[in-house]
Amino acid sequence: MTDVLEFFVPIHARDLEDLEKTGVNQYHISEPCEFDIHPKQQLDDLTRIFDCLHREKSPTSLFSKPEIFTALFSYIKAIESPETNQTVTKHARHKICHEVSERLKKLLQICLTYFKKKTGGVVSDALLICLRSTVKMYVFILCNILLSSLPMPEDDENLSYSSQRSTRRRKRTRSEQDTGIGEDCSGVDQDGRELAITALIDVCSPDLFTLWGGKIEETMLNLILRMVLHMITQKSNVQNDAQSVSGALAVLLLRVCDHIMAHGSVEPRDFIMPMIELALKTEFASQFLTRFVSEAESGDISNDSTTNIVTVLVEGMAVAALHDVSGDAGAAKNMALFFSEVAKRCVSVTVRMADVIVQTIHSESYEIRKSVITCITEMVIQRYTGPMRSTDDEEEIKDKYLSEILFRIMDCNPFVRNHTIHMWERLVEARAIPKRFHLPVTNAILGRLEDRNHLVRDSALQVIACILRKNWFGHVLNSCLVRDKLEESRITAARMFDSDDMFRKGLDKLRSTCRPVEVETNVFFL
Repeated sequence: MTDVLEFFVPIHARDLEDLEKTGVNQYHISEPCEFDIHPKQQLDDLTRIFDCLHREKSPTSLFSKPEIFTALFSYIKAIESPETNQTVTKHARHKICHEVSERLKKLLQICLTYFKKKTGGVVSDALLICLRSTVKMYVFILCNILLSSLPMPEDDENLSYSSQRSTRRRKRTRSEQDTGIGEDCSGVDQDGRELAITALIDVCSPDLFTLWGGKIEETMLNLILRMVLHMITQKSNVQNDAQSVSGALAVLLLRVCDHIMAHGSVEPRDFIMPMIELALKTEFASQFLTRFVSEAESGDISNDSTTNIVTVLVEGMAVAALHDVSGDAGAAKNMALFFSEVAKRCVSVTVRMADVIVQTIHSESYEIRKSVITCITEMVIQRYTGPMRSTDDEEEIKDKYLSEILFRIMDCNPFVRNHTIHMWERLVEARAIPKRFHLPVTNAILGRLEDRNHLVRDSALQVIACILRKNWFGHVLNSCLVRDKLEESRITAARMFDSDDMFRKGLDKLRSTCRPVEVETNVFFL
């Protein structure tokens, strides 16, 4: 066992067959490995392979029996090389993902149990190599399956357009019946992806410190990172019913981040740059990053490394929002989605990074300005409103934020003005506006009743109605004061007519054309 060659995760699957790239001191595949399994026979072939693994008593049989790994490696190589004669089917990918994930989780449980028994004792180096290599083999297979993309079925060019559409519809219906729910481009269903990701989270667990000798090798971490970045760009892994997959991906990315930062070979700014680039390009990546920030701020995972990564991420997104979205409406919406969702889900990050976020309100994109206004509103409501938020420093900060969004009522863009007025309505409903702002806010909202945009005018009316319901000016608008003011107006109006009869006739005429409320007004003129 002293001559055991450890398995190292290659950059490309075909590198395992190249002795010049693996080196003589690393595990490599010496025999030619060609994939020639017919699609209809792939499930039977995989069943035979996994049955062989099941019959083996050793948990490291995938590593100790090279012929078993070579058989599975042929599938991975065929997936990576599209020029192969036979395509790996969706059902085969699905089976490999499920079987490998389950075996990986069992192997990790065996490792944990063994290390607990050997606490304070000596663990054989050869055994560690076998366990570590087997785990890395399973990780290599899983990541390459989830990184793959199923080839699209080719339509017959000779068919008419309507025939092609009906053919695609039949194929899509048949595939939806044959496979699981919520599959992504790899062809693996949602349950399989979730199982695989949770297994990879266990691989990165700090409880396996002994297995990795302190640090996980960077090539394996890079492979997992590539897989995560690939998966977060797909709707089926982020939105709708895939919240469990999205949450698992966020936890996995945090674990990978911790291990990569522990190596010290990558700066946090370089680590988050690919994520920012993906967020600029796709809405799903931007939405996932909000989940990532939320998970990083949770008590179970939060540490100095994750806090630093979140800080650098928000700073990078703010720089991108200021300089990289000009003329790109899609990128601007993605950035705006990130800031708005972070403020709603994790206001502690918004408060901590307020100086960085608020400065993006000067962005040329109106979507970015709207999202920053949302961030300020969430901070005022969630952080600076309530009986325990009355310190002088916090009141000063709150006043600064309210003044900022009060100014945005006059923004040059009608969508920003409309959004700002809606945010003021939320602030009024939440009773988050101090009395010293009542008159300035009311005057600003009344001014928007003359706005050129009808949406802004309608929103201003809604806020005025909300202000009246909250009775902001009840101390100066009671019934006695209103009655006295009405009597004063009646006396002034009566002087403008030659007689009381003419005054009453004019009042009756006005009353017949406008009767907003049924009230007894005659009592004022008796």
